[in-house]
Amino acid sequence: MTQAEIAHRMVRLIPMLLHFMAGELRSTAAGRTPAHFRLLMLLHEGPHNLSELAERQSVSLATMSNSVATLVERGWVTRTPDENDRRMVRLEITPAGAAALQAAHQAVEGRMAQLLADFSGGELERLDEGLTLLQRLVDQLCKEGYPGHCAECAAADEKEGIV
Repeated sequence: MTQAEIAHRMVRLIPMLLHFMAGELRSTAAGRTPAHFRLLMLLHEGPHNLSELAERQSVSLATMSNSVATLVERGWVTRTPDENDRRMVRLEITPAGAAALQAAHQAVEGRMAQLLADFSGGELERLDEGLTLLQRLVDQLCKEGYPGHCAECAAADEKEGIV
């Protein structure tokens, strides 16, 4: 199979898998949006301000402000004035937000594990090898400046139980 054929399959299959996981997230997290959980993942990395989050998510400040307001109302995010610049507000995940993020991940992972139950040991091994290669691709994107989750970030999240 050529590089172009593999790229075509990835471009076709990965969005389908992401769509499935987003639907599972919505159903298991009482209607909360995947975008909210992406924000919680970013804030789990550390504090950010509104502009940084909007840029990372490629949305307007107004859209990000609305999303953050929802997360603050749920008690998942706090707003704190920046120590160095009082005009700036730092956004941080709360323990409740981290717990919600972990619960959502566990629910989606549980559903994926159910689907993988019909795979043979050899198939699971091959799938794992493929995922290792996909992680290399993500690592390459990180090196090129794409704000994704490289292996180093994912390992830190996994150590804390958030992946």
